[in-house]
Amino acid sequence: MNLAQRLENHELLDFRRIAAIIYRKNKKYGKSIEISKKDELWKDAIETVSESNEMELAEQLLRFFMETGERELFASMLYTCYSLIKPDVAMEVAWRFGL
Repeated sequence: MNLAQRLENHELLDFRRIAAIIYRKNKKYGKSIEISKKDELWKDAIETVSESNEMELAEQLLRFFMETGERELFASMLYTCYSLIKPDVAMEVAWRFGL
């Protein structure tokens, strides 16, 4: 974990991505998603949520994408994390943001 902590603030994007991957492998999903969101590594963030199997993380990322106007990523989340997102949550978020 010490390596991940040193890499998460590195100036090069690839090293920060390695830090996110290390956190994901150590089941620190929230920290991994935080790094991916900061660097706009959306695919990595979605894959981390899918791997985590945590409904709360999926809902948080889904709402984050809609709040930031990333409508395509909303659809990607529904496709990739369909088992983690309840239909009523998907409908509510879509309605609130005018989809």
